[in-house]
Amino acid sequence: MSIELFDNGSIPVLEDARYIPVLLIGSLSSLLSLLGSSCIMYMAYPEVRTKLMHRLLFCLSLSDWISSMSLLVMPYLIPSFLGLAGAVGSFASCAGIGFFMLVGSKMGCCYNAYLSIYYYLVVVRNWREADFARRPHLEMAGHVVAIFATLAIEVAAVATQSINPTPAINNLCIYATWPWGCIDSPEVECTRSSESTFKLLVTMSGPIYFLFSMAGFLTAALVFAKVRSTLQKSSQYRFENNNDRTSQTSTAARSISSTTTTDDPNNKRIQEVGIQAVLYTLAYFQSFFWPLMTIIVSQAFKSSELIHKKLEPGFYALTILFFVFFPIQGFFNFFIYTRGKAKRWRTVEPDKSIFWIYKQIVARIPPPAMSTISRICSKNAKPTPSTEQPQQQTPQVQIHTTTNPNKQ
Repeated sequence: MSIELFDNGSIPVLEDARYIPVLLIGSLSSLLSLLGSSCIMYMAYPEVRTKLMHRLLFCLSLSDWISSMSLLVMPYLIPSFLGLAGAVGSFASCAGIGFFMLVGSKMGCCYNAYLSIYYYLVVVRNWREADFARRPHLEMAGHVVAIFATLAIEVAAVATQSINPTPAINNLCIYATWPWGCIDSPEVECTRSSESTFKLLVTMSGPIYFLFSMAGFLTAALVFAKVRSTLQKSSQYRFENNNDRTSQTSTAARSISSTTTTDDPNNKRIQEVGIQAVLYTLAYFQSFFWPLMTIIVSQAFKSSELIHKKLEPGFYALTILFFVFFPIQGFFNFFIYTRGKAKRWRTVEPDKSIFWIYKQIVARIPPPAMSTISRICSKNAKPTPSTEQPQQQTPQVQIHTTTNPNKQ
């Protein structure tokens, strides 16, 4: 491989027939994520000052918004000489948009872990909002690591010209040297970044992704174990309680006893919060699994080999999956965040469409209480002919018979 490969217009990139579907899929996923993250930030903002969970979700959604917006516009800001459809940028624009994408993805990794740790403390350790309020230094330390450590690494990457188009996925600006393959061939000089700088950045970034991801997965697993244990104990208690009932015990009494543990507010709280924690972690896992697979596959080849490897069907399929799932986490997070509200709206308004329900949720309109709904329905309901007459006459007779003696 020689430097002339990059100077004579023969850079091996995906042809338009295969690249444009990648571009459209990535744009759609990014737009959906932007929509979901924007809705979460809008709904969570009123409680950001008072509740830690909403602060973490706001920061997580902001991170997703930054990375999704970066991925949406990145294909147009990569160097135009690559010959990819729509590319009108340069090395400078590639480095700039890559900076924001890397900042957003690293911050998102940190805040996903923080959210899992929060749910662990709430579900397993039984913390309340007051417990977090007594330890503000913990939250402050988390923000410092997520924001300033991430910014420090990416500023160093921009300063050393280490954010460039990657040989694996050409419309992605991340850590890479230029020309492609210069670290594999002593005959080719790296004009942007160097092998040592590239490896240093990877060494600093790798532990952030690994340690925070593992922390999130581990705490989510502990939350799942707690929820499962609580449900098993509740089920076992109901079973033993029903077996201990004598034949003289009424069916109604057995029914009330058997549902006592199911209706316990603490058990319901553990179950609902635990499910939320696991779902957020699964959304994060599916989002970062495919980039991880891309990195693993890329490490199996030299840069000079990846230049041509990406044109093969297997690697092309991996590229498609990357752009389907990596940007879309904010979209999944929206449905997880609104899951409880959607269930309550569906209960009180079963005839309304799903779009109407989510319109109320995004507008921050709380679902009406069931008792209010029942009163309104009973007040407005038209009685049937068979029941109309007794309902009107009975109260009049009672009032007449009770008031006449007083008049006398």
